[in-house]
Amino acid sequence: MFFVIVIFSVLTVSLLLSRKYRNTMKGKLFLSIGLIVFTVSMMLFFVFSDYLTIDKCLDNGGRWDSSQQECEY
Repeated sequence: MFFVIVIFSVLTVSLLLSRKYRNTMKGKLFLSIGLIVFTVSMMLFFVFSDYLTIDKCLDNGGRWDSSQQECEY
């Protein structure tokens, strides 16, 4: 999933660097949609991944046990 987001971002930037779409309304619309999709995708990635769970565990002084996928205090 993460690689799809990175590839989409690179394609968006490369398309906008081309002279054909640089100063057109279509290019600006594509950039806006690309940035919105990228931002929402990253937010969903962090919300639904274990990153936030592990971070909360460590912030509360616990230790994350990756073999059991739980926080130990």
